Amino acid sequence: MELINKKIDVIAFTGCKGEIKPMRFRIHADYGQNVVIAIDKVISSGSLGNYKNPVLDFTCESIIDGVKRLYELRFIVNEVVWYLYRM
Repeated sequence: MELINKKIDVIAFTGCKGEIKPMRFRIHADYGQNVVIAIDKVISSGSLGNYKNPVLDFTCESIIDGVKRLYELRFIVNEVVWYLYRM
């Protein structure tokens, strides 16, 4: 997977126990268009960082342009910002 580390907009489901499940995201492409990608499956999720700067990491898959792609999303909790980290 290639390192991208670009800010994205995410629509996520949050459960009553505090779990977060990303549903789809929008990335601002270099050519000026916004691309919306639906997340077909969250393969794994976990925590990175420390207690002062927690980061939630999600490995996901989607079909993009007819090809199944794996990618990694990261949520920086203290900043409330999502990143497309790797694809």
